[in-house]
Amino acid sequence: LYPSGSSTYTNNRFQDRFEAVNVYYHIDTMMRYINETLGCVVGPYQYATGVRFDPHGLNGADNSYYLTSSGRLSFGEGGVDDSEDADVIIHELGHGLHDWITGGSLSQVNGLSEGLGDFFATSYDRSLGHWGPGNPQYNWVFNWDGHNPFWSGRSTAYGASYPGGLTGSIHTDGQIWATCLMRIYDKIGREKIDKAVIEGLASTGSNTNQNAAANAVFQAALNMGYNVDDLTDMRDEFIATGYTIPSIPTGVADASDTETTQPARAFFAAPNPFTQSTRLHYSVSARGGAAVDVAIYNVAGQRVKTIARGHRVAGSYDTSWDGRDESGAQVRSGVYFYRASIDGRQNVARLVHMR
Repeated sequence: LYPSGSSTYTNNRFQDRFEAVNVYYHIDTMMRYINETLGCVVGPYQYATGVRFDPHGLNGADNSYYLTSSGRLSFGEGGVDDSEDADVIIHELGHGLHDWITGGSLSQVNGLSEGLGDFFATSYDRSLGHWGPGNPQYNWVFNWDGHNPFWSGRSTAYGASYPGGLTGSIHTDGQIWATCLMRIYDKIGREKIDKAVIEGLASTGSNTNQNAAANAVFQAALNMGYNVDDLTDMRDEFIATGYTIPSIPTGVADASDTETTQPARAFFAAPNPFTQSTRLHYSVSARGGAAVDVAIYNVAGQRVKTIARGHRVAGSYDTSWDGRDESGAQVRSGVYFYRASIDGRQNVARLVHMR
């Protein structure tokens, strides 16, 4: 703990309290953005409190990490103190987000999670508007901790493509994924790509490679009703990177269509992970209503519990699941899928049930 006897904040980077506050601020800012602004319910499954971290960990080593077994972040102090750099903080939090949304199935195939951490760090940086496209720092990852005599940092202007550019080094290969996502960021904006990444990767597992992740993100954007212009921009950048992405289905709305002409994509579960019960939210905005089939499935694809089925008029719907199957028996702890078919379009969210 770092108590203060004053309400005036006067610490500088040479004081441990500064680094503790810096980590707290950036984790809190990101978690509020993800949960409140984006509406993605994400948090540690290993414990019930907010994100736990050590701003002065690893016995002073020049490294930082997220530990899946404990759900904690730890920041080293070698070279430039890692907890001074928002990029390091958000990168490590990115590993946590990856772990939490997949219910413990984070993937490092092709450096997927390393690239995800780099992406979230750069997405946050770029949203602040400190640098323009003409500045090298626009694409830098670890602006403060890296790109200095201690180490060279990383970049989201990485020129390699997939799969030919893979080297086998997760930190190098992750730059392919992060670079592609940041090019999409520049076309469709921060909130859209951030939300699609979170919702998409929530349906992936521990063996997911970059190509499968790109398809999951693209499918999430389809499920959430992104317009054809946004989908085209996403698909173009994915394909330019080397990923194989299916064509955009016919009938997807263009940017000029109003929201009320399409079935709505407001869809989430909270809390998640959960122990007793979780709130399930979905909505229908097609003017004439829509056929709805809402159910819980296990990882084998078997229907566990039907939540709602039939025609629903336009509107928002809230229901819940108490972790029981059709017979009323309590299901085992583990990963389940909340699936809503709304007028034939699929929405899927991963649930983690903990008893």
